[in-house]
Amino acid sequence: MERQVLDRIFQELTPREFEFLAASLIGIMDERFTQITVTKAVRDGGRDVLAKYRVGHDLHQVLLDAYVEAKRWDPESAVGTKPMMRLISRLKHRDLGVFVTTSFFDLQVQKELIDDNHPVLLVSGGDISRILISAQIGGDGADDRLTEWLTRIKTAAQD
Repeated sequence: MERQVLDRIFQELTPREFEFLAASLIGIMDERFTQITVTKAVRDGGRDVLAKYRVGHDLHQVLLDAYVEAKRWDPESAVGTKPMMRLISRLKHRDLGVFVTTSFFDLQVQKELIDDNHPVLLVSGGDISRILISAQIGGDGADDRLTEWLTRIKTAAQD
């Protein structure tokens, strides 16, 4: 079921449309992401999506800058250290990074993020599928909902 959801995303969306998927997905993944904006297609400074991440409670909140890198890559190939280091190099103190991909993360990337305590969330292709299935957008009996959601993503990318 997870693989079918991921295959549809990979086959039906362009890399640009995938950036819009990543923007929508982080909002589904965690409602504390706010002010989510997809950057221009070119000269985006290496940031595909800009957002704020709310920390705190209703009476006192802090908004952290969040930068999302979205890569629609072959689900069979790993994200290596080079693209991850590109995202990390753009983060400043108190920034949060999110790397969303249809692929998966090389073990070295994961180890370095943990060892160096970088504030980067990893969202792999499997994670994307599980998030959508959990939100009842993808999975058994949800083909229509996934089709509708992907259509909204494609439409947003055209505007």
